[in-house]
Amino acid sequence: MTLEDFKLLMVKSQPHALTRYGDGEHNIFDDVNCHRKGFKFNSEEDQKLKADLLEAYNSQSPNYYVADKDPISACLFVNQYYPTFLKEVMPLFNMFKIIYVGHETSDITNLPFHVDEFFPVCDNAWKYFPGLYIQILREFRKYKKPILCLFACGPYSNILINKIWKHNKKQILWNIGSTLDPFVYGVNTRQYHERMF
Repeated sequence: MTLEDFKLLMVKSQPHALTRYGDGEHNIFDDVNCHRKGFKFNSEEDQKLKADLLEAYNSQSPNYYVADKDPISACLFVNQYYPTFLKEVMPLFNMFKIIYVGHETSDITNLPFHVDEFFPVCDNAWKYFPGLYIQILREFRKYKKPILCLFACGPYSNILINKIWKHNKKQILWNIGSTLDPFVYGVNTRQYHERMF
């Protein structure tokens, strides 16, 4: 599936879940210690994170998508696709009520769409918010139509999406990664953000 396919799912308000796996996630799979923005993985201490992440990666369910090379690129929203994401996909967010899960330092008032509920998390969120998926599931009760739930909390995004999808397959769940960083932090945190303008 391509970015255009996911754009069409959005236009149709078709419930689905999208997890994405990049270098950070694969470092965890390979037990490579790493320190990235938002999380630090220690192979000796964080095997629970690895197990939960592998479960999310290997989960199979209709309308549950795993972006990692073929057949769905992990770069679905970034690099050469970022301008299209900004110009054609992000405006579709305005069709939905939105839940945003992101770092506690995020300034959501600078986003070009309205966030109805913000769940702030800290670094290594999986350690401190293990029941966050339950809170999000409860939040869904407020809405009758499918809502868009955006996750920007590192590898924990994929774990949350997997846990939520097991209990509720009526929403749209996206691991949005670092795509919104220039808006919520006011600076470009990745080289691909330079394609914004």
